[in-house]
Amino acid sequence: MPYVKRSETERARAFYAKIDTNGPTMPGMATQCHVWTAYRLPRGYGRFETGLAHRAAWELAMGPIPEGKCILHRCDNPSCVRVDHLWAGTQAENVLDMYEKNRSNDVALKGEDNGFSKLTNERVSKIRAIYANGGTSYAKLARMFGVGESQIGRIIRRESWK
Repeated sequence: MPYVKRSETERARAFYAKIDTNGPTMPGMATQCHVWTAYRLPRGYGRFETGLAHRAAWELAMGPIPEGKCILHRCDNPSCVRVDHLWAGTQAENVLDMYEKNRSNDVALKGEDNGFSKLTNERVSKIRAIYANGGTSYAKLARMFGVGESQIGRIIRRESWK
């Protein structure tokens, strides 16, 4: 069935019917979240019509989202659509907020703590020891340890795996 644009009143009525106003009170917040009860994406963000529910909440209450801005959660609850828990910020502010609140998952993890790493601290030490003994090229080390030559160079120069 094709998408049919609703009047603003119909849109608001449909939106507010899908909210539980008795959501949790998240750490650092004085008020309860208003939780989206309809379809949610795997990471918890609500879907409404053709977009994200928290963006629709902002638009219904505040008007158009300012150009170049994202709608961010103060409460860090992706299913929250309570407007006073939302703020308009840039993508850079969103990333900074994520790091400051330790919500960065594997993105900020270094070395073998990063689940995507092909190496361990022990293997990096071996790479450096073999190279220090001489007679071994970056290419040979790369083949031995299953990484690229440029990564071997960064390890040897201590630009990565410090």
